[in-house]
Amino acid sequence: MPQPHIITITGINQDGSLILDDNGTTSTRKSDTVTWKIGPNSGVWEIVAIRDTSNFDVFHPDPTGVGNGNGRNFEGTINPNLVIPNPPNSVEESYCIDYRTSQGGAVQTHDPKIIVNG
Repeated sequence: MPQPHIITITGINQDGSLILDDNGTTSTRKSDTVTWKIGPNSGVWEIVAIRDTSNFDVFHPDPTGVGNGNGRNFEGTINPNLVIPNPPNSVEESYCIDYRTSQGGAVQTHDPKIIVNG
């Protein structure tokens, strides 16, 4: 049965990388949903996009914004038809969180990991 996963942005490191409550790696299964949220006082104004940069098309369909204005969340679904090599019976891939720290500010990118287990 698909499970929900919530990833909250809790802050920004000095190098511009995001601090995530999953420590930058989320473990999922096919058809699970993933929601990205901006935590209070995190320093992030808005999530601009969640981009699937993986070799395996981990998200299907691509994550989209949920809500309006700054602070909106993004939600995506792990590809239910993802082919996972056996062994190791899981894939670990990067994806990108594009975000701004202020209204109209430059878009910055952070590349956490996602693990999909078979």
